[in-house]
Amino acid sequence: MERSTVVVDRQRRIYLPKKFKERAGSKFFIVKIGEEIRLVPIPADPAKDLAKLGKKLPAKSISKFRNEISLEAKKVD
Repeated sequence: MERSTVVVDRQRRIYLPKKFKERAGSKFFIVKIGEEIRLVPIPADPAKDLAKLGKKLPAKSISKFRNEISLEAKKVD
């Protein structure tokens, strides 16, 4: 895991180090998880990225996915 220290200026701006900016783009979601704050890069073409993820899914029908999700949800109760 790469780490770097950043500083918040008087206007509450955070400046990312160059090594992170070059890889991450310019738009982010900011997510609070417990006591952590994470910056999640927003892809330039979200539909294209989603299509790539979809290709990794196993070949199943939507009804089979729904069935599996329903069974998993019932286990949580």
